[in-house]
Amino acid sequence: MVLLVLAGCGMVGRDDVLPERPCGAAGPWRPAGEVEVCLGAARAVPSGPDGGAAGGLCVAGEAAACAMDGECGAGERCLCGLCRVPRCETSAACGDGTSCIVALGRCAPRCDPADPGGCPPGASCSLGGCVADCRSDADCAHGETCSAGSGRCTAVPCAGDSDCPDGRRCEIQTVAADVAHPDAVRSADELSILAEVRRDGRSVVQRFRWPSPGRLEAGDVLLEPEEPWEGSRVGAPDLLELGDVVLLFYAGGDDAGIGLAVRDASGTFGRFSRFPELAPVLAWEEGRVGSPGAVFVGPGEVLLFYTGGVDAGVGLARSPPSGAGGFERVADEPLLQPAGAAVAGRWTELERLADPDVAEQAGDGRWRVFFAARGVVRAGDDPGGGAVSPDWSVGLALVEVREFVPPVTFDPFGPVLAERTGAGEGSVRDERGASVVRWGGGWRMLWSEPREGGGSVVRAAACP
Repeated sequence: MVLLVLAGCGMVGRDDVLPERPCGAAGPWRPAGEVEVCLGAARAVPSGPDGGAAGGLCVAGEAAACAMDGECGAGERCLCGLCRVPRCETSAACGDGTSCIVALGRCAPRCDPADPGGCPPGASCSLGGCVADCRSDADCAHGETCSAGSGRCTAVPCAGDSDCPDGRRCEIQTVAADVAHPDAVRSADELSILAEVRRDGRSVVQRFRWPSPGRLEAGDVLLEPEEPWEGSRVGAPDLLELGDVVLLFYAGGDDAGIGLAVRDASGTFGRFSRFPELAPVLAWEEGRVGSPGAVFVGPGEVLLFYTGGVDAGVGLARSPPSGAGGFERVADEPLLQPAGAAVAGRWTELERLADPDVAEQAGDGRWRVFFAARGVVRAGDDPGGGAVSPDWSVGLALVEVREFVPPVTFDPFGPVLAERTGAGEGSVRDERGASVVRWGGGWRMLWSEPREGGGSVVRAAACP
């Protein structure tokens, strides 16, 4: 078996870093923003201390259905398919031109109470935010009520029905949940996603619909932790299909091993074994293997890429010819290592590499393997200029199977995606656990963005 590895070229999300390239798996990737993850009618928000508490607003009627903000009334946004006044605890939950007015528990344009003309006609300044004037509830948006005393539309935050006045119920808008390691799955007529969802200290593998580029809608839970080695976590899913054979690889516990579940005729996933198919045994793995990325390379033969150690690199194992359980490692060292993926003048000081995702074969038969690496991304024409903080970016490798293992050759262009949040040394954005799929004449990518305060959100990119 030969493994020829050519790592990553393409366009990053920083305009000054890499040249334009033809659309393909290598780029140019265009950032498409944060993806709304809907657990029922509620949005998932990071569960860390900076992520805000779960909750909603007191309502009387039913919200109108929508597909975009433009279909909603004044003061409303389309949240998980429903027109609602957005409940907030930080301005990250608010749309353009509005901020989170914590005293109101909702998003609104900011205003100065000392400036009577600071709000548009038909609105007044209340507690630092512009709110609509009203004579009855009919004058207010969904999630507001008309205050008889002030003649203004007010929102009543709640966590349950007991927080609401008579005749109203609590409509939950947000739930604390971390959604990470998205795995894009393409069928004949739709895209779906498998992802790790962590709530209340427990992680499961759940399926999501992907009806539009900016929204995921939760479906069934496919796998929950139950074996001792899995602890309270099954996650980092990777789905592999070949005809009627559907395999689900996953990480268990604190990357204690990689397990395998198989879908039966009823569509239910059951474990192939009570034990992991791959457990950490090599020195470089430091007691951890996780983030599987698998691909069929022949009848009954599977290549399994995986993260070893604390993001120490990507290893490779293969299914045994006998078809028995367990996987055999191709080598005693990681196939993809941080130092090897570095590109002088473009992607330097790489210290970590992880999160393999195997996309389709290229035209020359090599497998496209995306990965995340932590290092410094610089402009190609100014490799030494300006201080830049290291961050996680998405790279690309091409892997070919032959009869022997040749040297590893890396492409000179560096990462395919490396977003910035603005100007300055620390204005970088981490991209972890990317998944890439061809769709609609182009490509789509989802990845996890870890938040400093804890938890993570899902973001997207597209090409073209």
